[in-house]
Amino acid sequence: MSDIISIILVLTALVATTGMLWNRIKLDKGIGDSINQFAVATVALPLVAALAIMGVISVEVTGTLLGAGIGFIANGRQSPTAQK
Repeated sequence: MSDIISIILVLTALVATTGMLWNRIKLDKGIGDSINQFAVATVALPLVAALAIMGVISVEVTGTLLGAGIGFIANGRQSPTAQK
């Protein structure tokens, strides 16, 4: 069962990466804060989860990576004038 979940997570990351590239090319846009946050949510976190399920990375590393990813997403975007 864990193999199926890992495959689904990796396929989710692959589809998200393909969709992001297609969207950036189609809309002729660059890489910004929002696409970076989307990439972490849809590519990095599922890959970390898949590696954890497969036992490739330890519980400590999993927690650290998930916490960093969630913190990056939750941080949100700030306007350039708000930063000092």
